[in-house]
Amino acid sequence: MYFIQEGAYIYELHASVKRHSVLQKSTFRHLTIMGNQKSFLELKIVWKDDDMFELKVLASNGRYTGTTEVYDTSTSLENFAKSLVGYPTVDTKTLIHEAGQKDSYSYFAMTFYCIDNSGHIGVQIELEESVATNYRKEEKDKIKLEIIVVPSGIDKFQKELLQLATTQNGIATLYGQDTPNEL
Repeated sequence: MYFIQEGAYIYELHASVKRHSVLQKSTFRHLTIMGNQKSFLELKIVWKDDDMFELKVLASNGRYTGTTEVYDTSTSLENFAKSLVGYPTVDTKTLIHEAGQKDSYSYFAMTFYCIDNSGHIGVQIELEESVATNYRKEEKDKIKLEIIVVPSGIDKFQKELLQLATTQNGIATLYGQDTPNEL
């Protein structure tokens, strides 16, 4: 597999299967990270109207990667972003945000929880999406993975997530502890 850039697009080329796909630069950056087995969670708004927006969610723990597109609202995402301020706290051990409905068209959940007394935080990410098929009555892609983060990574993500929710524009990225923050 190799990549070619032409203008705003990156082409992912697979020599062995003679196919290619067009990737956005942010996705290419994450694939480059993935080549080094890095973990991340990325949320990006791809469509919006007055009542809701569609999020494209991309997640990887370095070994497993998944993506889905799911509907959410500014209020829901903004409330979750505000709950991340100062996380973790003595009173709040677990935080959960869900969009869509489990075992339905599409679903996304991120669950934040403490994993030790050193400030390391686990983030469990669940992604689901229906897949069109002519062969079976129903087909569903599902993945559940975990990334490990540090509080400073959550602080940066919280700010990006709040900006994403309030402006309905941009990208919010949470990098795992195995990823340099300067990316």
